[in-house]
Amino acid sequence: MTATVALPLAGLPPSALSRFVGRSRELAAVAELSGSTRLLTLTGAGGSGKTRLAAETVTRVAHRWDAVAWVDLAPATDSAQVANKVGAAFGPTEREESAAIAGLEQALRDRPALLVLDNCEHVINSVAGLADRLLRGAARPSILATVEKPSASRVRPPGWSPRWFPMKPKSFSSSGPDRSTPRLR
Repeated sequence: MTATVALPLAGLPPSALSRFVGRSRELAAVAELSGSTRLLTLTGAGGSGKTRLAAETVTRVAHRWDAVAWVDLAPATDSAQVANKVGAAFGPTEREESAAIAGLEQALRDRPALLVLDNCEHVINSVAGLADRLLRGAARPSILATVEKPSASRVRPPGWSPRWFPMKPKSFSSSGPDRSTPRLR
């Protein structure tokens, strides 16, 4: 799901089908960290709310950057696809990985931007390499990444000390089912 629209927002976060509830502390912490670190990784089990928290964060903090790009990496299978999917958020893509990265570096050179890289777990090494190159080569990008595995899949480009934010599954009341909502039969 990488759609290109007029900047400052390129690529759209997933549409919310319900209200965002129960993660106000996490939202405040991630919003604050996104403004103070250039590489932040949300980690947690599948279904723990990483994508939803990242999407909600983007809606709250997009005004801080000249450009915001949301890139879903779930369909990517190799480093060239990672570079091309991220590059597509800022314009035409190149088929060759090095050309795509060079174009992305050029697009970000003088522009404060937030890149949200969602579903990185299966291409983590490619994402780490791209993050390293962009953070070293471009002036002011920040990266917010989401990955499933809390220890093995953190985005850790060589020489960088990224921050990570572990997501715990949302707990619900243990008092039993909510009787105020009619059950479907």
